[in-house]
Amino acid sequence: MDEKNMKDHIKIIGIAYMIYSGLGLAIVAFMGLFASGLSLFSGDMGVILPITALSNIVVVILLIVSLPGILGGYYLMKGKNWARILVIVLSLFNLANFPLGTILGAYSIYILLIRREWRFYFK
Repeated sequence: MDEKNMKDHIKIIGIAYMIYSGLGLAIVAFMGLFASGLSLFSGDMGVILPITALSNIVVVILLIVSLPGILGGYYLMKGKNWARILVIVLSLFNLANFPLGTILGAYSIYILLIRREWRFYFK
């Protein structure tokens, strides 16, 4: 694998991580709106407040989990070595997210860790 092919693989990984994490953010937004809207139909404040608070907590947690993927993917394409390490760590966690996370994680680990040509890209 030469330098140009490695740049293409790294660009694919960066874009894939931004899309994968962006889908996570879209799901977070939909889930937050759905849970809050659903609780409003009951009209009971005893139901509205706990469900809204719980959905907000879940939204914040999922937001914290999704943002590193977007930042890692973006800065990986910019050639930052710290982003390579971040994407490797995220890839290890994504291996458990079957099937898309497993594919993305395995591909990222293979390109960014096992193949040695990444040194051409991260100087």
